[in-house]
Amino acid sequence: MDELPKKPELQQAILDTLRERDALKKEILEELKGKKQEEPPKESKLVQQMLMLVLGFILTGVLGSWFSTYWHNEEWKQQQSLLARRSALDKKYEVANEVSKAIGDINSASLNVLSIIFVDDVKRRAAELPAERKRWEAMKQNWTGNSEVLLHKINVYFGRPAGAGEDAKAGKEVKGGKDAKPAGEEDRPAGEIFDDVINKRKQSNVELSNILELLEKARWERSPELKARAEKVVLSLNQEQKRLSRALTGKLAEDILRDASAPQPKGEWPWPFD
Repeated sequence: MDELPKKPELQQAILDTLRERDALKKEILEELKGKKQEEPPKESKLVQQMLMLVLGFILTGVLGSWFSTYWHNEEWKQQQSLLARRSALDKKYEVANEVSKAIGDINSASLNVLSIIFVDDVKRRAAELPAERKRWEAMKQNWTGNSEVLLHKINVYFGRPAGAGEDAKAGKEVKGGKDAKPAGEEDRPAGEIFDDVINKRKQSNVELSNILELLEKARWERSPELKARAEKVVLSLNQEQKRLSRALTGKLAEDILRDASAPQPKGEWPWPFD
């Protein structure tokens, strides 16, 4: 029969066993406590998922739709602005072409009549002048009606600053001291130059109409006096009126070129909170 352990040794063995059990229990409790801290409750995870779902709906639905509509509207405004600019430029081209054609037509008709007046053969003058005179009078009537309309278009589409060009029209000097030069055609608005073209053309038309009436009364016989008056009309057409027409054409072309070469507006994404 084995010998029973002594009492002190038994007590020590029991204590050691209890310590090991307590250490194991403590270790298990600490491990469970750590897992509880790492993993949130199921209810908390569900609330977080619902919040994320609602936030995602707001961002992609409400705000996303608002931003999309806002940027679409801003892009449409930029496109409309570009179209309006192109339309205005096209209108300027159209007005400039109308002005050039109107001046060219009345000048051509006037010079055709004058060229026949200078013919030395009376019979040829008598045969050609009546028909050429009718064409000129029709062109003159067309010019009288269209010139005022064209003047209005020039002032609308090419601008006429208030008071601009008054010093040039009156023959005054431009500001700049004692060495300032008289204002030239380049310093005047296009509308004012065309107004001068109309006035000079009116004078030429009246004089040419008077010459033709006198020739008709004289049965197309041309006196030296009538020839001299016709030469003055030609001089006015080929010098003063041509100078005004060139200045006007240059002014209109300069305005069109400036608009055509202006930088295009950049298509940037607008930020609604600026």
